[in-house]
Amino acid sequence: MYVIILILLHNMQQKYTATITRMPLKPKDQIQSISVISNKVIEAQGALTITDAVRNIPGVTLFGSYGGVKESMSARGFRGIPVLKNGVRMDSQFQTASGVIDMQGVESIQMIKGSAAITQGVITDLGNAGGVINVVTKTPNFVNAANVGLRVGSWNQIRPVFDYQTVLNESETVAFRLNGAYESADSYRAYLKSNRVYLNPSLAWKPTEKTTVVLEGDYFNDNRTPHTSAVNLAANQGTNALYVLPDDKFLGFKSDNNNTKMSSMMVRIDHKLDDQFRIRAAYAQSSYSVDNTQTTANAIRGSQEYHIRQRVMSRSLREDKNSTFQFDLIGQELYTGSVKHTAQLGFDYRTADATTTSFTTDVNGLQRNYIDEINIYENFPNAINDVVITGEEGEQMPAKITFKANDPVRAQYGTFGVLAQDVVEFNKYVKGVFGLRYSQIITKDAVSTNGTQRSAWNPMVGVMLSPIEQVNVLDLLPIPPV
Repeated sequence: MYVIILILLHNMQQKYTATITRMPLKPKDQIQSISVISNKVIEAQGALTITDAVRNIPGVTLFGSYGGVKESMSARGFRGIPVLKNGVRMDSQFQTASGVIDMQGVESIQMIKGSAAITQGVITDLGNAGGVINVVTKTPNFVNAANVGLRVGSWNQIRPVFDYQTVLNESETVAFRLNGAYESADSYRAYLKSNRVYLNPSLAWKPTEKTTVVLEGDYFNDNRTPHTSAVNLAANQGTNALYVLPDDKFLGFKSDNNNTKMSSMMVRIDHKLDDQFRIRAAYAQSSYSVDNTQTTANAIRGSQEYHIRQRVMSRSLREDKNSTFQFDLIGQELYTGSVKHTAQLGFDYRTADATTTSFTTDVNGLQRNYIDEINIYENFPNAINDVVITGEEGEQMPAKITFKANDPVRAQYGTFGVLAQDVVEFNKYVKGVFGLRYSQIITKDAVSTNGTQRSAWNPMVGVMLSPIEQVNVLDLLPIPPV
């Protein structure tokens, strides 16, 4: 059992926390420990990545960047924190390595800390003992407004952005919004470069006073050079003897590139049945595609000269398609006697289909897996055409690299979950919070027609005391999943 004391001010209340908790409550009324980073904070700090933004949340760090091309977060000692977009997962990777997004389209970033995110399922899908991060995108606010911006920085960085929104009819029931950004930059390290394009259109429609429909999508296309900035020169790779490369050295080739394309579409419907009940449904589709060509500098097996490395160029493809459907029935201002209830009953269904393709590298037709050998302390070529290959008969020729695709590997799984939550307000000083989720995961075997099926029950029980206004004492009982 643990106790957290939170002091919350009215002007800190944020919108859209229901996308991560699935309950229409203000942050001060949530039993979970929720951190919210608003768009105003993101803009004021000039954050360009999830890593930049979550520095505002204690205990959250970047676990790995996979060569500077992705963002995988850690919290409270747990790696691979799931990163959601508008409450749903955008890829099938457990470490959420596709957690790459442009901040121009972000309304806020939210995080449920610890294992209290039972609304998100079990750990092999969305739930995580370290927490869950949710990125909320911008949608129309039914106003006529526009702004443009230009950011210029070191190492040839240039970043124009725009945000345009307008009401499309006189009755103010249809509104449109479009966000966009372009960024191009080099790096303090030689030969590294990047460029990206991001578009985030959305349409909001209010067919009746009780119904709101939001249709949104985004497109993200990012190219950047994957790189390694340090080399372990220890004989035992379990020992650290890191050699940090000088800024003018790059272990790879100029042609190395990681292309990441992400696109998504989501439709959300919120309909008020009466003064007490409402339904909310959401359907999302996403596509995550990566084409990665990069060079690694590997130690030579059996050699004691760890500064002599063999450079190996590799290529891989990943196609990751996901779809999610969520449905919630929400009740507010419900009473049993003098006891007030805010309740939610819902379910969700998700499918993931990922195909990974690796390539075999051919160097001038020679049966070897490396291009050349380099001394990392000395100068070496960074263009393929400058590498000279000695043939089997001793002839000298420029290096030519070709790739041959291996058989693709496909992984599929589906998840199903049913969730119930109830916030019971006994009086203005005492609240009880109860939640229960059943999750089922079905994984299809990539080799045979067999699959595996797992399920779990995730309960949540807590007490919230409010001895004085705007001060909550939260007591969330740690009940393990069954």
